[in-house]
Amino acid sequence: MPSPVKCPKCKCETLHTQPEPTLQFDRCEKCKGTWLDGGELAQFANLKSDLPNAESLVSYEKKSKLNCPRCEQSGKSHALYEIPYTDDQSFSQAELFVDYCKSCHGIWLDAKELGGVQDVLKKMRIKQKLQKINK
Repeated sequence: MPSPVKCPKCKCETLHTQPEPTLQFDRCEKCKGTWLDGGELAQFANLKSDLPNAESLVSYEKKSKLNCPRCEQSGKSHALYEIPYTDDQSFSQAELFVDYCKSCHGIWLDAKELGGVQDVLKKMRIKQKLQKINK
């Protein structure tokens, strides 16, 4: 597991490791944001990839004001990009946007966005169950 990183939002020295049953998140005690290294969100959500419909998101990304804390830790500077987190094809109307690093594939979630991710995942699972029933 990589070492903790500085918070990209409030710049406090380190994020504190928050253990979960199958992995550990890096969480900022000050702003309550969460850093997930590439693959951790997929592992947490039991998905194939961190981002649903990742290949379709490129045209909806917007450069964030935040820089990637993991890349900065290794001496590089990469901006994070705000991208929609949804399984729906209407990306421009997404309820949730997360900050994503194109280089290391890490994801920054602001204070309440982890709950938003969980809401999207619930909707995805309900939709998948309905599609199976309607076949």
